[in-house]
Amino acid sequence: MEQNLTFADLGLSAEVLQALEQKGYGYPTKIQAEAIPPFMEWKDVIAKAPTGTGKTFAFGIPMIEHIDADSEDLQGLILAPTRELAIQIGDELRGLLTFSKKIRVAVVYGGAKIESQIKQLEKHPQIVVATPGRLMDHYKRKTLRLDRVQTVVLDEADRMLDMGFFDDVTHIIEKIKNRRNLGLFSATISQEVMTVSWMYQRDELVLMERVDASSLPEKTVLTLACFYLDYNIQQKIVDFNKTSDAYRIVVKDYSEFNTNDDYSAGLTKLNTEIMSGVIPDMFLTENLPIERYAAKGILTDLYELIDSDAELTRESFVPQIIQACETDGKLYELPASFMVQTAFGLSKVVDGYDVWNVAAVQDAMTKLQEDAYVFDYYTTRATVMGNCVSNNLSAFVNWQTGECSFDSESFITLLNFAKTFPAEFDWEAYDSEHSGEYVDDATMMKNGQKLLSQAYLYGFEDYLYSMSQFGDTEISFVGYPSEDGTSNHLFSTSQTFAISTTCKARDVAWNFLSQLVREDYQSGDNVWNFPVNQKAFDAKMKEAMTEEYQTDENGNQILDENGDPIKIPKTTYYTTAASSTTLDSDDPGRVDIYALSQEQADQILDVISKTTRLSVYDESIMDIVNDEAAPFFAGQATAEETASAIQSRVKLYVAEQS
Repeated sequence: MEQNLTFADLGLSAEVLQALEQKGYGYPTKIQAEAIPPFMEWKDVIAKAPTGTGKTFAFGIPMIEHIDADSEDLQGLILAPTRELAIQIGDELRGLLTFSKKIRVAVVYGGAKIESQIKQLEKHPQIVVATPGRLMDHYKRKTLRLDRVQTVVLDEADRMLDMGFFDDVTHIIEKIKNRRNLGLFSATISQEVMTVSWMYQRDELVLMERVDASSLPEKTVLTLACFYLDYNIQQKIVDFNKTSDAYRIVVKDYSEFNTNDDYSAGLTKLNTEIMSGVIPDMFLTENLPIERYAAKGILTDLYELIDSDAELTRESFVPQIIQACETDGKLYELPASFMVQTAFGLSKVVDGYDVWNVAAVQDAMTKLQEDAYVFDYYTTRATVMGNCVSNNLSAFVNWQTGECSFDSESFITLLNFAKTFPAEFDWEAYDSEHSGEYVDDATMMKNGQKLLSQAYLYGFEDYLYSMSQFGDTEISFVGYPSEDGTSNHLFSTSQTFAISTTCKARDVAWNFLSQLVREDYQSGDNVWNFPVNQKAFDAKMKEAMTEEYQTDENGNQILDENGDPIKIPKTTYYTTAASSTTLDSDDPGRVDIYALSQEQADQILDVISKTTRLSVYDESIMDIVNDEAAPFFAGQATAEETASAIQSRVKLYVAEQS
C-alpha cells in the first residue's frame, strides 16, 4: 500500500468524499485501503479487523457507493452482535450520508419497542443495521424483505458466532438469494468464521488474514437454552469461547420461535426437543418450567457441584433465597440475584394479625373508609388472581408428587375474595369523575382510602424510595394474603441457571456458570438486584448504610449554614408525589435518597427472612384457572364447583407433564 494513498484515489463519489472531508478524514487506514477496492468490485472479503481500525468505513463506504438511491428496496444489510455496536454503526453510516440525503439507514435491535422500529422500516431504508435475533423477528413479521439485498456484512463476526448466533446468521444469509458479495470483519479468524466463509463465499474471495483452517482446533459444543440473554452473560460466553481450547458454548434462544399468534411456541419447541431426548447442556431458567424439568429428572442437583467447589460452599449464599429454590432438599437452579415482591400498609392498620390471609385483609378493611381500596382503585379480579395465584403456584401445585390443592378451603376463600373486585376498571368513568386529580399512595393510605401498596424491592435504593414517601409514619411489610396465611412475600430471581443431567461436561458448565454467583462478579455492577452471594450482599448493604459527604479540594467536609456536613444523595428520584416529607421545596418533584439506617436495614433483613417462596408462573395452569373461574364470576357456578373443576383439570395437566 502506498503511504500517500488518499480516499480520492479509491474512486469514491463526490458526496462520500465531501462527508469524509467534513469529518477531517483524508487518508484511509490500512484495513480501509485493503478492503474498499475489492468490495467496490463486488468481491467477498474476510478481514481481521479489531475495534479501532476503521472497519466500519471499510465496509460502509463501498456499501453506500453500491446503493441505488432512487430505489426503495433494502440493498445493504449489516449484522452486529450487540445493540450498542449496531447503534454505533448506524451513527457512522449516517455521518457518511450527510450529502446523500436520499439514502436511508435503519437500525433494529432487541430490547427495544418493535413498533418504533417498524415505523423506521416503513420509510423503506436502503441499508439496515441489525442484531440477528431482532432481524429474524422482523423477517417473520414481514416488516422487511431480504430478496433485494446485494451486500451482507457480519461485523465482529467472531463475537457474533461465539455468542451462539451461528444458526441465525446462516439462516439469514440463506434467505438472501440475490446476494452479490459478503463481508466478514472479525477481530480473530476463528473456526466458526471460516465455516461461514466456506459455506457462503464466492469464487472471488479476498482474505486479509490468511489462516490455515487445519490449525484451528475442534471444540466440544455445550448448548445453552434460554429465552433472554443478559449482556453480561453474553460477554462471559464470548470470553469463554475465546479462551477455551476444548469447549465452545452455543446459545439457543427459543424466544425466536415465538410468533404474534403463539408466544409459547418457543417453549413448546424446547419441550418437544426434550421429550425426544435432545436436552440442552445448560439452561437460563427465566420463563422455563423448572419445577417440571426437575420432576422429569433432567436437571443436576447443583448442591453436588457446590460441595465439590474449591471456593464456594452452601453458606456462600443468602440462605433464604437458596432454600426457596430448593426442591425436596435439592437445588436444581441457582440465581445470580433476587428481588422481593411484596405489599405493605400502615403499621397501625395491618399489625396484630397472627396470620395474613383473606380474612385478615377483610378485617383490616373495616378500619378504613367505607369505600377504601385493598390495593389500588384500578385493581381488578385479574390483578388479585395474578398476585395471589399465578405468581404463587408453588403454594397450590407440587410437581414432585403431582399433588394439587385447588379444592382447599383457602382457595375457595380466595375465589370469593377475588369476586368482590370488578371484572374491569372503568377508566373513562374514573377520569370523568377525577379529572386532573392525582393522589399519591402515601396520602391515600394515611387518609384511610387504601389498605396496601405493592412493593418491588430490587435493592436497597428501591426500598429507601418506597419509605421516603411516608416520612415518620410507620409501615409494615405484610405481603399478599396467602393460601395458609404465611409466606406472604415472594422472591423473583434473575440470571438463574441450571445444568442438565445429560450435560457433556458438567464440571466445565459449572465452572462457567458459577462465575455469575462468585463474590467478584456479584460485587460489581453485573447484578441489578440483591446479590445472592452473601459476602457481596453484606458489602452492598454496608455501602448503602455508609453516609457520604461533600468535600472541598483538600478533602475537608463542606458545612451548611448550621455547621453540619452536607450529605451526598445515594440516588435521586423524580415523582409527582408532592406530599412526600423528603421532597426538596425548591424542586417538588425531586426525592434525594440518603444512607440506609440500621432500623431500615433490619426491616429489609426481616422481610427477606420471612420470604420462603419463589414467584412461579405457569401459563397453562392459569389458563385453566381463568377458564373455570369465569362461570363463577358470572354467577353461573358456585365457588366449590369451580374449585373442584380447577382441581381436576390441573391435576390431569400436571400428571401429563410429569
